[in-house]
Amino acid sequence: MSQYTQRQRRYGSNGHSKFTNKKRGGSRGFRKSYIDPSKFVRAARPQKTEEKVELHYFNEFNLHPAIARNLEIAGFKHPSPIQYQSIPHSLQGKDIVGIANTGTGKTAAFAIPVINRLLDSPSKSAIILAPTRELAQQIEDQFRKLVQGTNLRTAILIGGVSMGPQFKQLSHKPRIIIGTPGRIKDHYERKSLQLSNINMVVLDEVDRMLDM
Repeated sequence: MSQYTQRQRRYGSNGHSKFTNKKRGGSRGFRKSYIDPSKFVRAARPQKTEEKVELHYFNEFNLHPAIARNLEIAGFKHPSPIQYQSIPHSLQGKDIVGIANTGTGKTAAFAIPVINRLLDSPSKSAIILAPTRELAQQIEDQFRKLVQGTNLRTAILIGGVSMGPQFKQLSHKPRIIIGTPGRIKDHYERKSLQLSNINMVVLDEVDRMLDM
């Protein structure tokens, strides 16, 4: 086969490549064919949908009258999604793993059923562990609001503060213990904290505590 015949097969009889695109303004180079993105990409458009949100009420849970009264005083009428989904199961004594963003009412989601069960069962006690003293203080503040008018006492055991007031709180035999793991361990080793009568355990932000 001659060299010319090979050239014909490779380029065609006119000497141009069979896959040549249109020239861009002369012989300076080749331009790829234009691809219209609208053929492949559709612009996002907001869709108007009418979602029907069903409102629920705390009185659906048949809570202890003292809790119901304190919720009403605080202006709480409608439970948040995490509260509505978890409280009924917690009231039945089931184990719960709740996942929700900050500010969605997670503290009340476990505080309400814990207090309700303590009021129904005088022999029960609860302990709540939090990763930081700031969070423990916030939890204790929420519990204090919800136990008003009851005989339930709380104790907060956190580091960075004197243990004297904590010894005093524990001497009153509180049925709700709130604290950080380190300080609770200190009290347990000093035998100022008895855990044999604890029936309920809450681990708040447990993933963060495990990371620590």
